[in-house]
Amino acid sequence: MTVPGAHSDLQQASLPRDRGPRVPVPRLSLAIRMAVHALAGFLWLYPLTTPFAVLVSAACAAFGAGLGAAIAATRLRSFACIPIVLLLIPLGSLLNYLVSSTEIVPFLLGPTSAVVIGEIAFFSLAALSTSAVLVLLSLRVSVFLAVEATLVASSLVNLVVSHRMGAIHRPFSVADPILARGGDPTLALLLFGAGTTVVIVLLLLDERRPWRILLHLGVVALLLGVVALFVRQSGLPTPPPPEAGLGLQGTSEENAESISGRGGKGTNENLEFQDNYDSSGNQAPVAVVLFHDDYSSPTGVYYFRQGAFSQYNGRRLVQSTLPSADRDIALRFPTVRAVDPSDAPDEDAARQPVETTVALLSDHIRPFGLEAPVSFGPASNPDPARFKRTYTVSSLSMSRGYFDLLFSPLGNPEWSDAERAHYLDAPEDRRYRELAESIIEEALPAHLRALPLARAFAVAKWLGEKGVYSLRSDHAQAADPTAHFLFGDLKGYCVHFAHAGTYLLRTLGIAARVATGYAVSESARHGGSALLLSGANSHAWPEVYVDGFGWLVLDIQPQSTLDPPPSAPDPELQRLLGELARGLHPLPVEGMRSFSELKDSAAGFAKTAAMLLGISLGIAALIMVFIKSYRRLIPRIAKDRDQPRLAYRRELDRLSEHGLSRLRGETREGFALRVAAIAPSFRNLTRVHLEATFGRAGDHLGNGARQSADAVRAEIRAAFPRFRRWFGLIRFWSFLRSR
Repeated sequence: MTVPGAHSDLQQASLPRDRGPRVPVPRLSLAIRMAVHALAGFLWLYPLTTPFAVLVSAACAAFGAGLGAAIAATRLRSFACIPIVLLLIPLGSLLNYLVSSTEIVPFLLGPTSAVVIGEIAFFSLAALSTSAVLVLLSLRVSVFLAVEATLVASSLVNLVVSHRMGAIHRPFSVADPILARGGDPTLALLLFGAGTTVVIVLLLLDERRPWRILLHLGVVALLLGVVALFVRQSGLPTPPPPEAGLGLQGTSEENAESISGRGGKGTNENLEFQDNYDSSGNQAPVAVVLFHDDYSSPTGVYYFRQGAFSQYNGRRLVQSTLPSADRDIALRFPTVRAVDPSDAPDEDAARQPVETTVALLSDHIRPFGLEAPVSFGPASNPDPARFKRTYTVSSLSMSRGYFDLLFSPLGNPEWSDAERAHYLDAPEDRRYRELAESIIEEALPAHLRALPLARAFAVAKWLGEKGVYSLRSDHAQAADPTAHFLFGDLKGYCVHFAHAGTYLLRTLGIAARVATGYAVSESARHGGSALLLSGANSHAWPEVYVDGFGWLVLDIQPQSTLDPPPSAPDPELQRLLGELARGLHPLPVEGMRSFSELKDSAAGFAKTAAMLLGISLGIAALIMVFIKSYRRLIPRIAKDRDQPRLAYRRELDRLSEHGLSRLRGETREGFALRVAAIAPSFRNLTRVHLEATFGRAGDHLGNGARQSADAVRAEIRAAFPRFRRWFGLIRFWSFLRSR
């Protein structure tokens, strides 16, 4: 026994997927695919045009997906169909130009309406064309299914792309309502990611049975549940730490050896010279600092010191192995209030106490604090899911300008000979000493050359004027990278400048070292008490010891640069993280709408969307009424040679009004035999239609088609009561089932 249509299905399945037809897509899968394309079209175009144009374009994207599936099920060649479908894009562009750039439409409808109509024409045809081509290719060539899924996923990701690099307050449309209620937008974004996963799975499914689709979605839901459980146990995801950097980040265990012996490995290997140093991934926030005092730096820059490198190993400066050196650097995070007066500055008119709280967003090898920290203490973590740890810092920071210290002696008189030699050790290359002395002679008048701090300022100023800041340097492979930089092209980044300045100062008999941490402009606070630090703020600078004042930052700031400066922190994110670090529920910032306002706005948008959807459906209904009326009336004025086709189509429409339509895989003769009990004359009309279709010509076919069609119409009238016929007539979409 042969199943009707089985042979044709096998024949279709055996054809190459990129040339011939494939088995038609199941209706449920097709409906899901159309819905996914409508969603993708909506999300792609939402920021680009008006809401009405977005809705129309989304509907066209869904129609395009259905059109692509319909073409894929035919014997039409892909290379012939795709160019024709893609012509819709330039056609839409042409219509947009004609509507919005000519004078007729703007004169009749107004310039605003002309622009809107032009955008609808372009975006709707572009969405239709793109979806049709994607679906056609993905159904015939499996590899294009990945392309289709990628574009759909991109439309979803595009909504939340501003959330990258730890910006939990973006996108505003998602974060604002949650923050206004004291919630955490990260959870909403995780749910959005789960929804994106479900959408992609729905797109990739090609099942014929609904229960199997539910099974697949159940498995996906189970996996997402496992992920949610893992996130709940391990905490919310945090931004990735910067690559390499200056050795500021990492886990405290990495510094365990250096804690025990003030040396060893620890961070020694992290302050390396690097060629073509890449800082592109360092924009993620790493910490937020809360100022308890209204402190303003005399230099206009806040320096947060974390590490010091003072021991010369024959090639570069590393962390000191001398127990009595660099005792102002904290080697571990505090569990109780820790105070180390060693090497701490004196509290006098030149320094003032400043209290800060530091909340770390990523792991660090040790604590850091505002310039000249004297003590660290633990602090309660208000949000362990957000912050790695929180601690307080007491600092004695600069309150006077540098030139007020010009006559102060350098070095600590209490240092031993070994400690003094430790801070003066430098390369034996005579060029360092010769260059340092030439700088002093050139930059300083005779009466200032004897002042050690003036000599230090002159060296820093000369390096800033002559050097060029660039991350694309080429010195790391040299035996002495600093000499290769200093006596070469003078092009490098902060590590090069810090080493060069320290070596030059040491050859002049000035105790100096390299410090690392973060440097941020004071203007980045925007008048608030919170300051956000990112990996891009990582910095290294020279320091000199001033008697009674402690280690003084002597930063070198090149006047010429080949790289843009790090971007200022987002003030809204800075404010938000500052409030979270204080343990407060974030409130709407100025300009951020309250939740009730957002609710009213959402209700207004929903009302507008419903109205636009109603208008769209009304337009679609009018179009279908026109098509149905055209198909019903055109046989009356058509020529005889067109009657077999047009009259047959009209009676197919009439039968479909009463629920009688040809099944998928059913032949035309089989369908005529099935409806013979209601309209026996339809068999003769079918025969005439097939004779004309397969090449038999003659006017008698046109007459025969008219007579058979009239007979079919009479038989349908006799078979169905009048109210059924009127009900079928007003079903303007019934012709869609005719085949």
